[in-house]
Amino acid sequence: MKYIVVIILFFFSLSAAKAEIYKSLAKALKNPLKVDSLDLGNQTLTQVPIEVFRFKNLVYLNLCCNQLRSLPAEIRNLVNLRKLTLWFNQLEILPPQIGKLVNLTTLDLNSNKLTNLPPQIGKLVNLTTLNLYSNKLKNLPPQIGKLVNLTSLNLGSNQLTNIHPQIWNLVNLTSLDLVNNQLRSLPAEIGNLVNLTSLHLGSNQLTNIPPQIGNLVNLTSLSLEYNQLTILPAEIWNLVKLTSLYLSHNKLRSLPPQIGNLVNLTRLGLGFTQLTSLPPHIGNLVNLTFLDLSWNQLRSLPSEIENLVNLITLDLNSNKLTNLPPQIGNLVNLRELLISNNQLTSLPAEIWNLVNLMKFSLGDNPLKTVPNQVFNLPKLTVLNVGYKLGIEPSLLYALIKKGCVVKCYAPLHAWCAQYFLNQDERFIYQVDVAVKNKSQYFLKNIWLDIIVNDSKGNQQYKKNHGININLNAGEQRNYGVELASWIYYVKQDSNKYKIKVKITDAQ
Repeated sequence: MKYIVVIILFFFSLSAAKAEIYKSLAKALKNPLKVDSLDLGNQTLTQVPIEVFRFKNLVYLNLCCNQLRSLPAEIRNLVNLRKLTLWFNQLEILPPQIGKLVNLTTLDLNSNKLTNLPPQIGKLVNLTTLNLYSNKLKNLPPQIGKLVNLTSLNLGSNQLTNIHPQIWNLVNLTSLDLVNNQLRSLPAEIGNLVNLTSLHLGSNQLTNIPPQIGNLVNLTSLSLEYNQLTILPAEIWNLVKLTSLYLSHNKLRSLPPQIGNLVNLTRLGLGFTQLTSLPPHIGNLVNLTFLDLSWNQLRSLPSEIENLVNLITLDLNSNKLTNLPPQIGNLVNLRELLISNNQLTSLPAEIWNLVNLMKFSLGDNPLKTVPNQVFNLPKLTVLNVGYKLGIEPSLLYALIKKGCVVKCYAPLHAWCAQYFLNQDERFIYQVDVAVKNKSQYFLKNIWLDIIVNDSKGNQQYKKNHGININLNAGEQRNYGVELASWIYYVKQDSNKYKIKVKITDAQ
């Protein structure tokens, strides 16, 4: 038994040694044949040290976050490399010798300045992940179609106006990112990529989507936002495995009843799409947790919205809603409800059933005031009232005491008008507080903290004072407040004291 333990420990130590990632070139050079992982990232390198190519057994090389403009031809010597990380450099070109790294499975060239790829890229037939995000590629070589083992290809944030037809032969792809390019259309061959689970096409210039997108039956995430789509193919509503669908910033104007087919959706982005109504079939999407309908032209919501009981975030900002259906009170899991900038004159009583609300935005509506019932939302941490809607000062400060951040136009303003000194005995004994009532309510009393700091910033006094103000809406007056204890001062500092006044309650 003892020998077995020793053998196990021996092999464990060998494995641990082999797994070491060297971050010092000098240390690695002491025994180069034992080095299989080398991390030279973030070392301000302007060229790859020639010593790197002595590590014949390297399987992992990290050169990210340097200032490399090119790779030397000697890169061909690292034939055992399986992962090469070069993101955040300034590479403008890849040497043809890159094609010698036939064992590579991951090549990360994110955030460089590549304008093209060498044809030899097609020799990297074992690649499963190729990241070319944020370069300056305008086209792709046909040889990229030989990378038949690719499962993830990121071409986002380049300058592609079209995709070489060979790319549609990469039938093992599960993730394809083409976001932020200049694509105007997609070919029917996109339907070949039947194993895709994630397809990102946002921020292009697409005016239509081919019906063959309906072949991508394994898609779980589809992003089409920031395009110029006015209609979607009927086949898109057959992608019943979708959990995320982003269509924001298009010109769809309406949704078909078939949207109700996508019953596995958890996230749906429809902001800025010029929608004027929602089909009642939206109520079929019972797994939704996030629904963005902001900046549309909706005048009402279907009562079937009550079925979306798993919603956590509902964004209805900037529509033309004149009322909310009482069924909204069924969305008891809502944590974020955004209804600012609509035409609401009242809120349904059922809205106060949303006891899990944490963020509530209702500003810029023709409501007379913030309803007092908002205080009864026990988990509310952010209330956005905006700058037009009034809020009763007593409600405002009650919410603040509960720890709620209230974003509003302050209904009260108070500041130190002056303070009074006893020159003979050198103490401050009174502060004049100016109070302006910007609210629409008569205020009888306020409570405020008076804080006094000396010329060095040291706090000399802090106490909460209650003042009987009897102040009408729009009025301003000064009130003398005697300090509970005198503040003695050094004579030469008598005019350097800083008085802060902070309102803590009002009624």
